[in-house]
Amino acid sequence: AALASAVLTPAHETVLTATAPISLAIGAFARDGLDALTLMVNSVEEGSFAWAGQVSDTITATTWTPPGEGHFVLVTAATDRAGNVQPEPQPITITVDVEAPAVALSSTVFTTAHRLSFRRVALSGSADDSVGLQEVAVSVDGGTWETAGLNGGTWHYPWSLGPGESEPDGEAHTISVRATDGAGHTAEVTETVTVDLVPPAPMTVTLAYESGEGLIPLEVGETIRETSATLAMGWPESSLGAGWSHVLAGWSTAITPAVESLTPAVGEHRQALAEPQALYAHVVARDENGNSRAQTAGPVYLDGPLTPDLVTDLAYHGWMQSGCGQVGADRELGRHAEAGATLRGTQTLHASWDREALRLAWTGADWNVSGDLFIYLDTRTGEGAATAYDPYGLGPEIRLPADMAADYLVWVEDEKTVTLLTASASGGWQPAAGGLVGIRVALDAGRARTDVLLPFDVLGLEPGGGGGFSLVALASEEDALRLWAAMPDKNPLNSALAANPLAFDYLARDFALTQRYRWPMLGDGQCPNQGRFADADLRVSLWSEPPGLGLGFLEHDLPGLLIPGRPLDGGDMDGEPDLSLPLDHGSVLLDQGQTVTYSLRYANLGAAIAPGAVVTLTARGALELAGGSPLTVTLDAVSGTIAITGTVNAALDGQSAELDAEVADATHGAFDWLWVQHGVDTEPPVGLAFLAPGAYVGPGLNQAGGVVSDPSGVPTIALEVIGVEPPQLASLAPASRAEVTGTAEVQVGTIITCTDMTPLDGTWACPWDAGGAGDGTEIRLRARAIDGFGTSGDWTEPVTVTVDATPPVITLGPETAAALG
Repeated sequence: AALASAVLTPAHETVLTATAPISLAIGAFARDGLDALTLMVNSVEEGSFAWAGQVSDTITATTWTPPGEGHFVLVTAATDRAGNVQPEPQPITITVDVEAPAVALSSTVFTTAHRLSFRRVALSGSADDSVGLQEVAVSVDGGTWETAGLNGGTWHYPWSLGPGESEPDGEAHTISVRATDGAGHTAEVTETVTVDLVPPAPMTVTLAYESGEGLIPLEVGETIRETSATLAMGWPESSLGAGWSHVLAGWSTAITPAVESLTPAVGEHRQALAEPQALYAHVVARDENGNSRAQTAGPVYLDGPLTPDLVTDLAYHGWMQSGCGQVGADRELGRHAEAGATLRGTQTLHASWDREALRLAWTGADWNVSGDLFIYLDTRTGEGAATAYDPYGLGPEIRLPADMAADYLVWVEDEKTVTLLTASASGGWQPAAGGLVGIRVALDAGRARTDVLLPFDVLGLEPGGGGGFSLVALASEEDALRLWAAMPDKNPLNSALAANPLAFDYLARDFALTQRYRWPMLGDGQCPNQGRFADADLRVSLWSEPPGLGLGFLEHDLPGLLIPGRPLDGGDMDGEPDLSLPLDHGSVLLDQGQTVTYSLRYANLGAAIAPGAVVTLTARGALELAGGSPLTVTLDAVSGTIAITGTVNAALDGQSAELDAEVADATHGAFDWLWVQHGVDTEPPVGLAFLAPGAYVGPGLNQAGGVVSDPSGVPTIALEVIGVEPPQLASLAPASRAEVTGTAEVQVGTIITCTDMTPLDGTWACPWDAGGAGDGTEIRLRARAIDGFGTSGDWTEPVTVTVDATPPVITLGPETAAALG
């Protein structure tokens, strides 16, 4: 190089063990002659040199006194006569290390907290040196020194205690630790240590809670149905084994114990707690060396029947057995399912809440294969959607209950496909802008259970349980809006899976739901199903004698035809239903003054009796009830039949008599409607006319007949024959007369009574005998019809016929006679 300088002695990385002055030899070279040189120590100028003559290569001596321990960088910079500065400095480092290092062992007792693996322990401690450590080594029981690892001021050594069949339990050993710094100074510490890797023995922990009867044992997963309780845990001290010193215990909501929150206990621990909580029992036993064994049992649940309930953990279902959680049971599917059908069980709905969210659980169906679940919620006053969402686009239109306008819809298609929809301004449905936004849904296909957690703030409800809401949940087939279950139950359904076969051709008709749940508020201290559910499944039917047209709103599953509260024959009262029905009702007509006996049959097919169940019976048209109308009867047994007597009063209506029934109970209000309708026949037959005989009759047996009409049929015709003596009738053989009897009507004629074996065919026939009446005798005939109730019509106008007793005379013309010869 044309210009260079460096400290030549001491050598680079020299270590000094004292701070006495040392000699430095500095070499310098400049091709154009040296001018000056500067010595820098740790970037601070320590000295300078100058040359007056022409010097190009030289070694200069000087001294330097280290200011103390540490690392020092010495570097020189030379300039030549031309003013050039040394381009490449050549620094050296000198370390001054006067003091010995410090070393320590962090512990003299090694427990399970230090355990690495079987019979292996982590030794560690501190090591320090003012300048820098070179090595830390460990010797066990006077053995070979082994290098330890260094990490900053901490050393680590994985100590293997050698072969053995068990962990060391209080073994004593001598540990020596030696630290060496860069100057060769050493420091050593030796300690006798205890190695105890055996914790206290496992304990037998039992759980219980206090009641008026003493301690009630608890099993893991069990729920305590109290608002508050004192929970207890116990353990026999004999189970701890030898060497233990003390036990800490406590209950918490965390599965991992926070040891600082536990308290000392001997044999047992009791703690007063309030619901709702999922709780774990923690017991930590420690031995004299500090080993501890922590045992946790749980969870157990403290969750009373009233709100708030433990609902946020979707894996917990104890709240469903509180007696307050079940709000619905729909058995229609099981009633109609074919043998062997996979979807056939009772569907149930549970509901409860805490201060942050609403929890729902539907059981009985697996939405991966069973269809779709729709949950409608009305959480705001004002406008919402009045009709159910139809994602299939095939109809029918299903209207939500009249007093419900839904704001939100949770649509569950399968375990991976859940959608939140909101009502649009036009009353339709649209996907929620934020998606599920905190809503959680869990499907358990094995248990056919679906859990839904709906945060209050997502639904527009106040956190803490303010406000109220209405709810309807519907189970539908997958390819069309065909409902096979609904909550609340007693809603109309339109799926062939759960409908009366009579309704199959009418399932696509629009209809309205009739039932919904309503909770005015969601505060604490409520039983969610109070006044909203009883597992009764009340079934009611209405029959009559004589039989009439009988229909049930829920029994026949015709919500698209039958309107709750509207009579079958309420428009024209003509004795016939106002709408076309899918059944041949075989209704018997009633007569004035006739008695009708109605049978109201009921049965509670669930596990309870429907509370406050009543049927309100209303007579319409010509019907009068013995107890007056409307008539209310109470259904307070498991099952029964109630007889109601009615009488036909044609003065009220001459054509129709109808009994309508409304079924209600305390949990549903009005939920079913029944009808029995009869036609009333108080008018005589009409349209009686002769079609035979013609203008002439022969002597002897003749046939009269024609047409006639009456709703109750015309089983009897009276035929009056005027102009034939009674003795002539006696000659008519009974077998030929069809029940004909002859009586003389004074100065009028002879009356024949004929029975018609087909009274509803609109025709009549009656044989009569002209006897030996002479040719040209005129005979008058007239008839009167008597209907099935014995009501007689007027006589017809007489029909005059002439007896033709002379056979025809044939006269041949001359030509014909001649031709015949």
